[in-house]
Amino acid sequence: MRSYGPRKDVELPCGLPRAGDGLHRRATLTAMDGAAELAAADQSNPFFAAHLVLARCLCRLGARTEVDVEDVRRLLPIDRDFLLIELDRLTFGNRRYQTIRCPAADCRRRMDIEIDLSTIVASPSSPARQRELSLASGRAVRVRLPCAGDQEALFDAAADARAALLVARCLVGESEPAAALDAAEQVACALAIGNAAPRLDLALDLECPTCGGPFSHEYEPVRGLFGELRRSRSELLTEVHWLALHYHWSQAEILGLPRSLRREYLDLLERDRLARGQVER
Repeated sequence: MRSYGPRKDVELPCGLPRAGDGLHRRATLTAMDGAAELAAADQSNPFFAAHLVLARCLCRLGARTEVDVEDVRRLLPIDRDFLLIELDRLTFGNRRYQTIRCPAADCRRRMDIEIDLSTIVASPSSPARQRELSLASGRAVRVRLPCAGDQEALFDAAADARAALLVARCLVGESEPAAALDAAEQVACALAIGNAAPRLDLALDLECPTCGGPFSHEYEPVRGLFGELRRSRSELLTEVHWLALHYHWSQAEILGLPRSLRREYLDLLERDRLARGQVER
């Protein structure tokens, strides 16, 4: 566990079930270091990248002080997304910028939007983790809410297979096996499971500056942070290069620094360079 870098205590909206009874709601995050940034940027599955980063940056999750990827995968997506937003703020600040297109078919104009992550509020919730669904055929099945690990596992699945795969993962107890449900029942069951899952309110009400049409855009914490890390990968490697060149630190030592501390050292090098230039003149 790193002993330096900014940290933040947060309370999860839903929490992680603990042995016996109750929930782990408290968590402590530390800002991403270069190793976490690089590891996530090099992944093809954004959900795995998000879970990898959180496992590295969670100093505490409930009573656990050694958090691994499996702990993160057990979280509900609402808790995972909330932690990612708080980690994003801690590492990069509150402002996020995205380029999107107007959804109107006769417009499709690209526009830049600004998102203030500090305005996202998560209300405490205690949803039932399991529930019984009554299907149109009259049969009843018992399912659990999907977790972060389900999204990671289904990321590469074909679109027409996801409903069946989700139902197969979320059926619990003595319920009918997923294969016993027909295609329509699988889709209905998958929709019910998705609708039962609590979510953060991440919708933004926008207006296209070109056509003037109003529309709604939903910020996605996983893809938002993953995109930021992919875009800044080259910049990170440049920072590693300059710090290694001037301080002769190893790659592992430099990647162990949080972004804020890396930038402080780079600022010192820049001030030193400017000072030497003034003396030479």
